[in-house]
Amino acid sequence: MKDFNDNLLSNPESFIDKLGDSYKKYTIFDNCALIQDEQRKKFCMIDMLTYAKQEQDINEAQEQFSQISRNLNDLETRLRQSKDIKESQDIANAISAEGTKIQLIYSNIQFQNTQYERQRRIKEEQRFQQTIKDLNTDYDTASYFRKANLIK
Repeated sequence: MKDFNDNLLSNPESFIDKLGDSYKKYTIFDNCALIQDEQRKKFCMIDMLTYAKQEQDINEAQEQFSQISRNLNDLETRLRQSKDIKESQDIANAISAEGTKIQLIYSNIQFQNTQYERQRRIKEEQRFQQTIKDLNTDYDTASYFRKANLIK
């Protein structure tokens, strides 16, 4: 996750191809092309890519949950047909292992969401700082007053 974030922050454009279809889903809502300022465009791209990556992670987790559900259904069928205590115990252990997988996937999703939200807060703060910097650069109050002959 850290490598992804570091790479994304250093070169967001390179991730458009890597995220492929996930990114393309979001291009219908892509307002980044409308942004003239390169720094703001980069922030926009990072947001888009982060949301696309988060969506991709959720889709992968859903696929894993679906596979676990199929496994549990198979195990349930085998358990009902089982006539041997040892086999029944082995199936019960397999069911328990599938439950552990569910917990791990769920914990991983929570961890990833926390990471994404932290990254969004950091980027929002960076955007805010950039806006303040731009305002100070674009509108130097002292220069304005000097030009208006209000101060020397």
